[in-house]
Amino acid sequence: METIKERTRFFVNHLGIKMKTFEEKCGLSSGYVASMRKGFGREKLNNVLIAYPQLNKDWLLTGEGEMIIAESSQVVRGDNNNQITGGQGSIVVDASNRLIDEMAAQRQMFSDLITEKDRQINKLLQLLSKDK
Repeated sequence: METIKERTRFFVNHLGIKMKTFEEKCGLSSGYVASMRKGFGREKLNNVLIAYPQLNKDWLLTGEGEMIIAESSQVVRGDNNNQITGGQGSIVVDASNRLIDEMAAQRQMFSDLITEKDRQINKLLQLLSKDK
């Protein structure tokens, strides 16, 4: 299997589900995989890994390793308590850490925006008080 699209189709066939079911569970539009040219974008890939934590990201992206992560692989629950668990409803540690990093970056960006807005408001207030 040469492409991410082919490996995705293989995984879906392995699960014994329809592509539509896979796409819906991953929050992808209908026909997304069929029309995929290069692969998943970052957000879409995260959606796939969250929906199917047993799927080996390295295998999906490169074809390296096993398609399914062994049951003994470590995963962290999505409630941020860092408890190692297995089974359904879990998030692969790598995907979880990536999501946390993205959220922290967004939080910092919003904080910076608020600081800048406060600075601008203070400057406007100073200008208004000079006019009186």
